[in-house]
Amino acid sequence: MLHHHCPDLRALYVEYPPTRRHPTGNEHANKLHNAHPTCRTLDFELFVNLTELSLLRLSGDLRLWRQKILKIILHSPNLTKLGLSIGYATTVHLGDNTSPSSEARIETGFFDDLCGDYHASGTRRLHLKTFHFGSGIPIRDAMSLGNLTDPTFLEEIIVDQGRLDVSALLQNVILREMTPRLRRLLIVNSCEHKAKKEILRLLEAGGLLPQLALYLYTGLTRDIIEFPGRQDGSVLRSRMVKVEVDGLPDGLDGIAADLDGQVPEGLCLLAILDRDPAPALESVTGFINKFSEVAQQFPKLNQVLIELSFGSETPSLSRHDLTRTAELLASNVPQLCYIHLCGVFWKVCTSLDEGPEVVELDFSDLEEIELFKMICDGLH
Repeated sequence: MLHHHCPDLRALYVEYPPTRRHPTGNEHANKLHNAHPTCRTLDFELFVNLTELSLLRLSGDLRLWRQKILKIILHSPNLTKLGLSIGYATTVHLGDNTSPSSEARIETGFFDDLCGDYHASGTRRLHLKTFHFGSGIPIRDAMSLGNLTDPTFLEEIIVDQGRLDVSALLQNVILREMTPRLRRLLIVNSCEHKAKKEILRLLEAGGLLPQLALYLYTGLTRDIIEFPGRQDGSVLRSRMVKVEVDGLPDGLDGIAADLDGQVPEGLCLLAILDRDPAPALESVTGFINKFSEVAQQFPKLNQVLIELSFGSETPSLSRHDLTRTAELLASNVPQLCYIHLCGVFWKVCTSLDEGPEVVELDFSDLEEIELFKMICDGLH
């Protein structure tokens, strides 16, 4: 039906809803589960010449899914974005099966077999730019991935593996010689603090951090801005960084020292302002003026995300006042292209005749802005 109405579709994104298998392993209940419309493997293989394909939370007959996905990608030689994951209910069911059954093998070898089948076809390797490794798609070595795509073309990798150890992926795939074009790495992993430190250590040892916008969401805190800042007292050198300051002016004065010679392109700034009897707008304006002086030291800085608070309270500003404040920042720091302030996003537009103008962005626009996109992907 979908192909009938959209035969020339170039980007296909399907995310199935979360499903549950019967906890007792009741075969009749599980057959009903697989017969549910949301678990059916639809005729997606009718689509050809796709440039983007995401099939997330797959369930049901994984052999059939693998055949369908293979057919799609064989007929989509210009595919640049691929995202795959297996539904939690399926991975839990197969993961609980301790016997070396063929069913358990299907899940654990799903991606390896898909890559092997593609390689066996003799088709030229894909030149993927974005790959989303979701749950149930473990990557243990570079060989499987290399059977499917040339990793040297990868610019963005999204890893969403739950609590699984992702160190093998980092060590064996995400290396400078394997992924020289990699610019963005987003890891959503419910790991302990020790594991998070190991992830950062591996990336730093691999020499990739200076070229990366790295977003690491561990789910351990309520902080949605998870660009790493410091590691064992030293600054992590990546293109997108997070800085936290407490109070003015000393807090902002220390930003340049904290960054220790870095030239960031994107900056997440979390600032706790001193409680002040002055109106909120006056306090925020003073902060923006002071921050502007600091930001001018970073000539490549073009995207900023600023969250402000007075202790545990957020500033109460009207949309008009926020827009005026964003315009002030754009005027003071002319290299800025995108601004986020207290929950609102803007694009900076400039003209020769007039000063900069800020245009508020819709949520759908954020996909095109690197700093904002990674945060939204991390919350997805």
